[in-house]
Amino acid sequence: MAWLRGELGPLHYGTSYRERLGEVRQPTLVLHGARDLVVPAREAKRAAKALPQGRLKLVARCGHWLMREQPEVFEREVLAFLNGLEPDLRAGQSPAG
Repeated sequence: MAWLRGELGPLHYGTSYRERLGEVRQPTLVLHGARDLVVPAREAKRAAKALPQGRLKLVARCGHWLMREQPEVFEREVLAFLNGLEPDLRAGQSPAG
């Protein structure tokens, strides 16, 4: 519990991989609640922009716990994203290059 308190302090997050997002080479879906008060939507926008193949989907009328608040939307968006990938990426292989 102490680790979690340190990680999610009152005004900060302890761990950040923001500087490394540009290294991610796989298509990445950033699915985020537009009304998230824990991680503001601007952070999701920054993350998606930093990802070379990032795709942002903000879900209206949804907060931090998207998969619980709107499970149908979560399922639909994840399946649509996965179905749009090339077959080798759906199988978990890295893109060539």
